[in-house]
Amino acid sequence: MLRAVQTAAPIAARLNLPAHGLERAYEYGGLTTGPAGGFTPLTGGDHTSLRAHCPALLWPAHLHGQPWDGGAEAWEEPRFHARATHVLTDLRARHPGQDWVALITHHDFAGALIRAALGWPVTDTPPTFHLAHLGTARLDLPADGRAGGLEWLNR
Repeated sequence: MLRAVQTAAPIAARLNLPAHGLERAYEYGGLTTGPAGGFTPLTGGDHTSLRAHCPALLWPAHLHGQPWDGGAEAWEEPRFHARATHVLTDLRARHPGQDWVALITHHDFAGALIRAALGWPVTDTPPTFHLAHLGTARLDLPADGRAGGLEWLNR
C-alpha cells in the first residue's frame, strides 16, 4: 500500500487531483511477514502516515483513525477474482460514463483485474499477464458491467 501511495503522489500532484485509497486493491495474500515469518498477518499504515507520502490521499471514512488491516488472505484464486470484481464494480460506480481512472496496484492483482475486466472465467491456474516492473495497462471498462477490452499492456 505504501509503494502504491508513493507512486500516486506525483501523479496526483501534477494533475491536481485527489488519490483515492482503495483498501481492496492490494497484492495477492495481503500484508504479511512472508514465508520467513510464517505469513503472519500485519497491519498497514493509517491515513495520517500514508498521507505524509501523498498529501492528496483520500481514505475510506471507515478507516480514519485506525490502521489498514493489511488484507492478509488465503492464496486462493477465486478469492482474488472476487476481490478484483469488487474493485472493478466500485470503480464503475464511482466513475460512470467517459471518465478516466489511473489505478495503481500490484503485479498479480493487476492480472486479476485484467482477467475480470475481460470477463474471463475463474480457474485455479489462470493465465498470467507478464507485467513489466512499473508497466502499465489500459483497459476499457464499460459502465454497464460488460467485459471491457485490453487496449495495451506494458507500455
